Amino acid sequence: MVAIDLMVYSILSVEWTDEFLVWNPEDFDDVTQMSIPSADVWTPDIVINEFVDVGKSPEIPYVYVNNRGRVRNYKPIQVVTACTLEIYTFPFDIQTCNLTFQSWLHTINDIELKLNRTAEEMENKDLFMNQGEWELLHVLAQPGNFSVDNKEFYAEVKFNVSLCGNNLFPFIFSTHERTFGNKVIDLVK
Repeated sequence: MVAIDLMVYSILSVEWTDEFLVWNPEDFDDVTQMSIPSADVWTPDIVINEFVDVGKSPEIPYVYVNNRGRVRNYKPIQVVTACTLEIYTFPFDIQTCNLTFQSWLHTINDIELKLNRTAEEMENKDLFMNQGEWELLHVLAQPGNFSVDNKEFYAEVKFNVSLCGNNLFPFIFSTHERTFGNKVIDLVK
């Protein structure tokens, strides 16, 4: 089996409403928004299933909260995942790598994952930066649900990233590690 490492740099944008963080701005010197330590509030447990390596994502210790209880957490992430290469049509092959965002603790009754961008916006290749070895063909996002016991269902968003090799020689003489990234992924509750 031959595999590549897909490295994605992204901003995971997560928003939700916390009814315990509502206030009347008139009672607090007209303050309508503030940042508070993320350790002091509930945050959703969104994980990436295909995550295979600890990235160098910076820790952002704060979230933004407005007076209506709307919490915004913008978290830079670096995801490294392994993608199996289908090389039977090399060098004209097309590779597909998956990134699945989901919650394992909270059911669809608690968390809804959805996209902030349209399919057309996600196809904008200007948002992507590669190092010349792979060409982005398209990104397909599929919101859905899954269950492990057919009783409780959990929300997920699966991204299928399709790439094709851009240069034959770096592929043959490299260690089969590729970098691909700088895609903004928005997930909102």
